[in-house]
Amino acid sequence: MHFNARSMAVALAAAATTSAQAADWYVGGALGQSRVGGSLGGAAAGFTVTKFDRTDTGFKLLAGVNLSPNFAVEGGYVGLGKASLTVTEDDGESAQNSASGNRKVVTAHVDVRRPLEDGGNSVSVSGNLKGHGYFVDLVGKLPLAQNWGLFGKVGLFHGKAKVSAGNESDSDSGTSYKFGVGAEYALTKSVAVRGEWERYRFKVFGDAGNVNLLSVGVTLAF
Repeated sequence: MHFNARSMAVALAAAATTSAQAADWYVGGALGQSRVGGSLGGAAAGFTVTKFDRTDTGFKLLAGVNLSPNFAVEGGYVGLGKASLTVTEDDGESAQNSASGNRKVVTAHVDVRRPLEDGGNSVSVSGNLKGHGYFVDLVGKLPLAQNWGLFGKVGLFHGKAKVSAGNESDSDSGTSYKFGVGAEYALTKSVAVRGEWERYRFKVFGDAGNVNLLSVGVTLAF
């Protein structure tokens, strides 16, 4: 499925046209903590993940339109930070067989080749996993008393992941789903603050895994 920023803009514009009488557009941003799920930080057989820093700072920028008091459409860009991990090979025979050439280390499902740097039976290699992408959501809203409201969302996410170790790197992208829940408080008719939890599903490198984002943000209606 081909999915990119242009297709998201078309979907957002189409939703707005469907509800032309609603001129309640808004923009916003959020900042918080991202956390990579374990399935995106795996190692190949014969290797062990000895260190995995799953959390980093994440952010997102969005634009949306209220179709009614209970439904909205949002689209935007999300940066999900970086996870760092170290894999170690504890296999003397494999190390010996690799001494005359390159050895293969698998970090986050990507083969990263590098020369064997010592003759020991245990070699460690560190790598990074970065993720970002574009999304479009259908948002369901439940207005409450005294300017409070709850919301839930489900949508499509086109994510790109990049892994690197030493001087080697690789990247892949794919489209999958995302969902989330949150609460919002209207400071004025135009300004609101929100807190939310979201799960972004990456479908990359022939596998799939989750990245969660817990964030606090602001929206501005116009």
